[in-house]
Amino acid sequence: MNTVKKFYCENLPQDFSPRTLPEILKLAKKINGDTALVYERANKPFFMETDRLIIRRFTIEDAEAVCELANDRMNSSMRNYDIQWPTDYEGCKNAVAYFAGEDIYFAVCLKPSMKLIGFIAYNNVNDEGILDLGHVWHTTYQDNSLDTEALSLMTQYAFEKLGVNGVTAGNPLECAEQIAPLKALGMEITEIRESASFVNDEHGNPIEFTGCKMLITKEKWEATNTESYYPKHKPEILNMMETVKKNELRYPPQYRIKPKGKTAAYTGVGWPHSNAYPAIFSAVFLFYGKESRLNEKGEQINDDLQYRIQGALSTEAYGVDYSELFEGDHLQNCLGLYGIKLQVVDCSDWAQAQVRDYVCTAVSSEKTVIIEPKEYKDMHFVFGYAEEGKTLFCCPFLDGDDKKNCSFNFQKYYKRKNRTAHVKRLLILEDTGEIRQPRDMYRQSLKQALEMMTTPSPCMDFTKLKGAGIGIYDAWIALLQQANAENSDVFYMHFPVFPQFIILYENRLHFYEFLKVCAETYGEFPELTDLIHNCEAVRDLAFEDAELGFHRENGKKSRLTMTNNERRNLLIDVLTKCRAIDQRIIVLLQKVCEVLACE
Repeated sequence: MNTVKKFYCENLPQDFSPRTLPEILKLAKKINGDTALVYERANKPFFMETDRLIIRRFTIEDAEAVCELANDRMNSSMRNYDIQWPTDYEGCKNAVAYFAGEDIYFAVCLKPSMKLIGFIAYNNVNDEGILDLGHVWHTTYQDNSLDTEALSLMTQYAFEKLGVNGVTAGNPLECAEQIAPLKALGMEITEIRESASFVNDEHGNPIEFTGCKMLITKEKWEATNTESYYPKHKPEILNMMETVKKNELRYPPQYRIKPKGKTAAYTGVGWPHSNAYPAIFSAVFLFYGKESRLNEKGEQINDDLQYRIQGALSTEAYGVDYSELFEGDHLQNCLGLYGIKLQVVDCSDWAQAQVRDYVCTAVSSEKTVIIEPKEYKDMHFVFGYAEEGKTLFCCPFLDGDDKKNCSFNFQKYYKRKNRTAHVKRLLILEDTGEIRQPRDMYRQSLKQALEMMTTPSPCMDFTKLKGAGIGIYDAWIALLQQANAENSDVFYMHFPVFPQFIILYENRLHFYEFLKVCAETYGEFPELTDLIHNCEAVRDLAFEDAELGFHRENGKKSRLTMTNNERRNLLIDVLTKCRAIDQRIIVLLQKVCEVLACE
């Protein structure tokens, strides 16, 4: 059966941020048998639909269905031939939270019941442009037309929209039902791997099997599916990889992009300035000469304004030690505000030489690069290199390092060696001049604030006080009460006092300053004015507690003589007040969003 579809792609509406299954299923439409509909977000698939299937991103509501899938797999022929999934509900719940937080994992659901029958993953793309495809099926629906249809659509999308050069999959050779749908797509075995193993037996010995690697190339896909394949311009990631391979010289041995405007010395308050990404984005703003405010020397004003705005657009302002920057359109909005187009490249499994070549190819093409490492180390905004990339011309940034985050200098920049190892991802930036309207971006950010404050995210961790919403206060108070019950002598500079109260203070400061920018943008109205005052109140209360938790000396004498339990009681009292004010903020924010929606 030919499962290739004529598919139609639409961008997910910017103001639509579905988090729950009912919201996602609102996208469903009636589909003809030979077509497929794909909703995309940030140039990646979010929701696919055929006449029989829905392939969508995971939600936290999928825990029970994933638990059923995992237990079925443990009783199948694949039980000893793959990475082991958790089979208990709590473990599956954690797995689903992870799946939901990434944009490469997809749930395959059967219409009209919406039963989850399979799992598909876009695992990674190697430096040759080959996509690794992973798949898991409930045995009831394995080795039939449904698994073939789902895998075919995901493969088709990879070729036609992502522009990959091939699609590969690894599986045990003896599991015919696992590789049957891949053969139906036209994949061929290209490699046999003897003595593969994922699982040990009860004696601790590896359970070995013969694995195989299967592949279908773009050329073969085009040749066998001429009726539906339509050529696309290759994504920049593949064009850049091919440039590296074809050009023996690859790129000049040294190159530097010059700033597009002169930037004055920093004149902001300096503290707090602890969030790396908002700081980097404000630096990008100045590097590309986007600041219209100039001093008497004709230099761009370099203060805290853009840092505060980016604190909101990046969603840092709306939680505690938490953001949803890489979810939805937030990242595009942060830089689209300046007319900067970006491309996110996952290079967590790349060798250092690959990362270096990619960075140098980008920079020599007049594209700046943000390098995010795997570990807690400096991030770098790169605008030049020497020694064929062994030395990078850059400005460093680091979460928690206030001084570093506001002391960047494009003239007296750092020259750092060997910074392309252990890299998590790259952000490739290009100035297009196509600036998104601030009024639209700010309105969308306020809607995100409302959603984060009212709807728990699957990635929240209340025990570690990582997340957003009223629940954070409840968990916070419970931890302090527990410390009181234990008469803990741990207080200053320790969790959950430091740095949580400073984070809360800085984020509410971002929110407060951003709301003042909104008032300048949209004009003042009563609900917005009240919202600003309430946000200011939380900011001030959080600062009071931040001081209490930060200073062992030079504080108020009355507090210095208190016991740790008495200090914690003060913190609990302030958090209780903050929680009550945040509840008012949610009501006011809802009204503000309603007013702005009508403008």
